[in-house]
Amino acid sequence: MRNVTFILLITFLLGCSGNEALDATDEIEFGFKYQIISDSNLPSLSNGKLVTKVGYSGCSGNHEFIFKYRISNATAELWLFKETGDQDCLAAFGEVKTYALPQNVLSSKNIFLVTPNEERLSLN
Repeated sequence: MRNVTFILLITFLLGCSGNEALDATDEIEFGFKYQIISDSNLPSLSNGKLVTKVGYSGCSGNHEFIFKYRISNATAELWLFKETGDQDCLAAFGEVKTYALPQNVLSSKNIFLVTPNEERLSLN
């Protein structure tokens, strides 16, 4: 019984982690409205981390995002899922977000950041 409880606890904790891998057949979902703000420096891969800037409107900043990815045929697709709901205020926010990448993403031949408007930005 202890082993079953331990396995369930580990499974739950892994499911709650900030990174989420999806099967190659799963649909990419972005959550609530946001955009990726790109310039000559961002988004980028730096020291094994994805660094990107997000923009959204609302009443307050510090909205929650979950880093997600999937790998198929040596290609990694990365995206963010915005958990914080849309808010009825017109203030604009821009935040730099940083996520540590798993080794299987870093070892992929091609790495793309997929934006909510379904653009694929090459990161390597």
